[in-house]
Amino acid sequence: MTPLIEFIETNKSFDGKVILNEINLKVFKGESLVIIGQSGSGKSVLLKCLLGVLKPSFGEVLIKNKSFFKQNRHQKEVLLKKFGVAFQGNALFDSLKVWENIAFKLSQIESLPLKNLKEKVDFSLKLVGLSNSIMYLYPSQISGGMQKRVAIARAIIDEPEILIFDEPTSGLDPVTGSKINNLIIDNVKRLGCTSITITHDMHSVKKIADNVAMINEGKIIWSGKKSEMGFSKNQKLQEFINEK
Repeated sequence: MTPLIEFIETNKSFDGKVILNEINLKVFKGESLVIIGQSGSGKSVLLKCLLGVLKPSFGEVLIKNKSFFKQNRHQKEVLLKKFGVAFQGNALFDSLKVWENIAFKLSQIESLPLKNLKEKVDFSLKLVGLSNSIMYLYPSQISGGMQKRVAIARAIIDEPEILIFDEPTSGLDPVTGSKINNLIIDNVKRLGCTSITITHDMHSVKKIADNVAMINEGKIIWSGKKSEMGFSKNQKLQEFINEK
């Protein structure tokens, strides 16, 4: 089976400091992959290479068997439209109302009448368990948990093939974090999409992962099924699991 996403010998350095060191990783259609590792291990840089924010120093990133950085601008845009991203810290625009935040990506790629756009926003809000009564509020006027849900609503509004979640439960209490994990599961299942999640939260790993990859000092030191983690003799992996 051809992977939906593949990193091949992917390296990234900044001023001679190696951040990603020959990453080889495959993500298959319909898979929920969770990437774990300590802060500074290279997880976010790996995502930025996948999303075209950073170009690898060498190696390749394949999306649907196409080398992303060998595509022209239009071809890259077509590939990136397949992604929905819920960023770390939510990355909501403070100056835009909730509905404008959710509609932002869709408004950039489609010319929809305002009524239709707001209907899509309303539907996305319902999918993340929020009332449309918050549509005209600003992010600062809603709670942290609601902001997380709004960020997910923005990521799913155009029904992407691939969903990216960067530390989706960071800063949340356990109960709210559990609800966010359930939302991720429900929407990934509803869309039938592939998901990649970066997290430090072992509760999230246990709940949403099919497969897990651990990065340490820029290298993938373990990957496998979630059910295999507890049986691994990899010391770094066990330390990470037991610290959480």
